[in-house]
Amino acid sequence: DARTNQTAAGIKTSMVFPVILRGKAVGTLIFSMVKNYTDVTPAEFDLINGFTEIVGIAVQNAKLYTELENTTKQLDSANKRLLEIDKLKDEFVSLASHELRTPMTAVKSYVWMIRNEKAGTITDTTKKYLDIVYASTERLIHMVNDMLDISRIESGRMQIHPETLNFTDLAELIKNEFSAKAKEKNMDWQIQVDPNLPQIYLDKDKIMEVLENLVGNAFKFTPANGHVTLSASISADQLKVAITDTGRGIAP
Repeated sequence: DARTNQTAAGIKTSMVFPVILRGKAVGTLIFSMVKNYTDVTPAEFDLINGFTEIVGIAVQNAKLYTELENTTKQLDSANKRLLEIDKLKDEFVSLASHELRTPMTAVKSYVWMIRNEKAGTITDTTKKYLDIVYASTERLIHMVNDMLDISRIESGRMQIHPETLNFTDLAELIKNEFSAKAKEKNMDWQIQVDPNLPQIYLDKDKIMEVLENLVGNAFKFTPANGHVTLSASISADQLKVAITDTGRGIAP
């Protein structure tokens, strides 16, 4: 049938050109003529070759457009999934925060009653320990209140409430908070604070959170009978705080 049609149309020559896409042949274009191959002029040959190159570019652009469309759909789907996850995160944080705040408020209230001898007389040592528990519970409640403020989490902003404080007092709070842990692991737990430290302008709760994390890690990764030290001094008009321990250390 092809030969019959070509004969009827007077076709004498067919030239096959490859359609090149990114250096590879992805198809062909066939040009049929009513003249012999030897009669095709260089100008005609260049014209056909140039047209084939344009087709290759068009195919490449169409493929890029399709790939872009697919990528856009994938990104849109991923974005919708992220929004769903973000909403679930907000709901979880809100629910968890409410659930945590209730028992912690109860703990704080009962500790306050015991330390103020509403349930009977207590020793000075017991009162000292209850003071530590009370202060720690209060910080936990502040942290939970921060978690409840979803707008801060979404915007990535944290509210800072600085005040002028004596860092030695904060160091003593940290020391007392981890004293029981030190006894439990039979560890040497030291606070080395320069007695001449000036008053420091800082957010007490935030700095306490940082120090608790660092000291907590030091105790966690230091074996029994080890040493943990918190030191503080002034260096170049700034407060320099260091947590050192005899644990396994951090990989480079």
